[in-house]
Amino acid sequence: MTRLVIFLLASFLLIQGYTFEDELSKKDSSKKEDTPKKALEAFTADDFKKLNDDIKKLTEDAKTGTPKENEPAKKDNKLDEDDKVKTGEPEELGDAPEDVMEDELDEILKDMDKENTKRKAIFFGFFSRIFGSRRRSSSSKPSGGSSSGGSAGDDETVKRECLRVHNEKRALHKNTPPMTYDDNLAKDCKKYAQYLASINTMKHSSGNYGENLYYAWSSAGKSISGSAAHASNSWYNEIHDYSFWTGRSKNGKKVGHFTQMVWDDSTKLGCGAGLSADGKTIMVVARYLPPGNWRGEYKQHVHPLK
Repeated sequence: MTRLVIFLLASFLLIQGYTFEDELSKKDSSKKEDTPKKALEAFTADDFKKLNDDIKKLTEDAKTGTPKENEPAKKDNKLDEDDKVKTGEPEELGDAPEDVMEDELDEILKDMDKENTKRKAIFFGFFSRIFGSRRRSSSSKPSGGSSSGGSAGDDETVKRECLRVHNEKRALHKNTPPMTYDDNLAKDCKKYAQYLASINTMKHSSGNYGENLYYAWSSAGKSISGSAAHASNSWYNEIHDYSFWTGRSKNGKKVGHFTQMVWDDSTKLGCGAGLSADGKTIMVVARYLPPGNWRGEYKQHVHPLK
């Protein structure tokens, strides 16, 4: 299209030049012979040369696509990478393929599961080493029977220790007679001690008797031997919190174990001990007849030291 325009423009100029020359010849036929030559001088060889150069330039511009001299160059709407950096425009990030993102997510979740598993293993391993596993120990030893009851020799040990300590402590107080041991009462104490050890809970029973309870635990294990003596001494040590003047606790701490132990009217004693299945917990139960610790009667039945 551009070449056609150039061709038509050149043809038009040439025709106009010859037409202008003919018009001058007709109008000035009466003038001198050099008049047509002057008319031709109006469109000289230099003009034709310039016209030819312009045509060549237009042709080259059409081939190379160079914009015209007065026409502003069109700027591409898209910014290249350098323009984006210079103008501060953020670079667009393409979306990652879904399968790649899912694979990365799976790897992250697997790593998290591994870390959680390690932490759980460390946590439970730590506490297992400290406290041991009750489930493993219960399966290694039979429940009930000899594991929590003890033999006849143990029963005699409990009887001897419990009665001895009780009567030694009672002998320190005025008007407080010694106790006698009741085997039937002791038999019930043993059964209840075994029950408490099996459920690993300390709670009082209900009955027409006085009752003291003792609990002890050791990771190294406990023994029937010595347990009744430890229990009896522990109960009596509440004397330090008891006021013989008021018949009450000095500081709000418990004193009922001590007062029942030295209650002057309680003259019959039974005692029993029971071990837990893993052998680490021991329960001691002592019962008294007639029962003591009647409200309002402490000063009358709990006598001061001699």
